[in-house]
Amino acid sequence: MKKHYVMNPLEAARESHRRNSSWRPRQRRLFLAAMVTATGSWLVGCGGGDDDHRSPDLEAAYEAIAEGMSYAHVRGIVGSDPLSQVADGDKVQLYRWESGEGTYLYTSLLVRIHERDGVTGKTVTGPNGNMTETYGSK
Repeated sequence: MKKHYVMNPLEAARESHRRNSSWRPRQRRLFLAAMVTATGSWLVGCGGGDDDHRSPDLEAAYEAIAEGMSYAHVRGIVGSDPLSQVADGDKVQLYRWESGEGTYLYTSLLVRIHERDGVTGKTVTGPNGNMTETYGSK
């Protein structure tokens, strides 16, 4: 006597779908590959694939920067190189960092560093307002 194999309802539904589907396995794979590619492209366009997705928190950096710190110390706190550097007098440099460009979270940090005395001033401008501190009489 022959035994009959009985499919469970889930297997039966899958088999019925395969038989009744107009999609061949190769077509299905191409369609899925196209969908994955399109989704990936969409995510990159939305910022999902952006390499710089972790912008520095410039307001936290502002709070951590203190009088007399060196450029290396400030750079370590911010975690990235400044966007610009401009001489402000003979021995003073102004360093500017930005994050959230083009968004409502845009923030700018400006730090004034004297060659000998270190940080002598700092300003942050962002969605939470503007803050400025100046140290010493320079």
